[in-house]
This record gives sequence, C-alpha cells and structure tokens, in this order.
Amino acid sequence: IHLPNTITEIKDGAFSGVSSVYDITLPNSLTSIGKNAFNGTAIKSFTIPKNVDSIGENAFASSKIRYITFADGTEEIDASAFSSCSTIKAIYIPSSVKNINGAICGGSENAVIYRNTKADTSNWSSAWESCKDKKKCTVYVVNECPESFIPFTYTINSDGKSYTITGNENTIDEEIIVIPSTYSGYPVTYIDAIAFQEHSTVREVYIPDTVKSIGRYA
Repeated sequence: IHLPNTITEIKDGAFSGVSSVYDITLPNSLTSIGKNAFNGTAIKSFTIPKNVDSIGENAFASSKIRYITFADGTEEIDASAFSSCSTIKAIYIPSSVKNINGAICGGSENAVIYRNTKADTSNWSSAWESCKDKKKCTVYVVNECPESFIPFTYTINSDGKSYTITGNENTIDEEIIVIPSTYSGYPVTYIDAIAFQEHSTVREVYIPDTVKSIGRYA
C-alpha cells in the first residue's frame, strides 16, 4: 500500500487486524497516527516520517514489525505504540528525538537500538533506561542509520529514479520476505540475479506491482 501525499492523518484503528497488509509506505505529509492504527498487522518494516508528531497508544501493538526507522525531525516517541511487539529486531532513533516515553523495545528480548550520537537523552523516560539495563535490547551509538539496519541492500538504476534490490543478509533466516514498493522516495523496479539464492527458510515472497523484472536465480 502506498499512501498519497495528500494524507495527513491515519485514524484510530484504520488498519487494525488487517493481517493481509505486508508493506505500506507512509507519506511525508503524514502528521498523526491514531490509536491501534496498525494493531495486529503483518507489516515488517516502517519508516515513520519526520512530520509525524503524534503516534497513538498501541498504534503498532501486537504487530509483526521487525524494523523501525524514525526519520530525522521526529521529536517525541510514545513507546506504548509498540507494546507487545516481540518481533522487533532493530530500531533507529535520530538526533532530533527529545523525549521517549516508555520502553521502546516493545517486549522484544533481543532488539538492537541504534541511537544517533547527537541525541539528547536527558529527558528520555526511566523506562528507556530499564529496557537497556535489563538487557532486553542492545544499544549502539551511531552517526547515522547503519546500512545493515536497512532490511534490503539496494543500488540505484541507470535512470536515477528507481532502485534494484541486490540482496539482504538480514533475511537469511526469514520465512516471509516482503519486497517494498519504494526506497528513498523512488520505486523498486528490479530484483537482481541471485538476490536471495540459498535462502532455504523462505516459504513466502510478496512482490509489489512496481517490480517489473526479476533476475535469474533470484
């Protein structure tokens, strides 16, 4: 699902319980995500746009989310939005975040959190500290969102306006692979040859309409 740039708000419960939703692109025009908006969905990866200043309680609760990227410009994170998200693998927190209210690891016992080195943690809640201290997550201080955090590896195509997926070490133990429709604002149009070769655990692959060609032995 690719939401258009005319959308500024996702209402309470908009996609709640819709288990067939695996991939969604949130527009930069978005400013608000309602309560339970994506509760119980199967979406694996989210980039929260920088203009989102309100994320409702349990917005992503009990979902299958694995990777969360907060765009630079996000100032506050209400961690209750990710309650019972035991599948979280990695989160990137940019330098713009001034407050985190709650344990952002969402119940995951082995999440990795990448915190920008310029982020001021002085107003982050004690729950953030408890998440870290109880070793429910590993925290790395980084200068930018690391390449390995992004679920897929990409190369830009010769037209300069579309991308090819070349592979992904992070999905080597995944059973379900969801190919995103866009990357950095441009469509994903090609899956490279042998991109996922020898990924023996994969049993389902979801490919968006933007993909026009798939390489040999992909």
